[in-house]
Amino acid sequence: MKKDTDDNKIIAFRIPLTEEEEEQTLDLANKIQVITDLANEGIISQRSRVRIIKKLIY
Repeated sequence: MKKDTDDNKIIAFRIPLTEEEEEQTLDLANKIQVITDLANEGIISQRSRVRIIKKLIY
């Protein structure tokens, strides 16, 4: 039997952020991008990238 593809739909909601929350989110996204770029260039390991990002988030 084929699995119904409707079971795999992702539903997302946009929660309005305050200006401060939006700035914090953008700051975090920029930091993650820099860390990812460093890892992709081989300056830091992928394992270090994961560890650093986890510390940033939590």
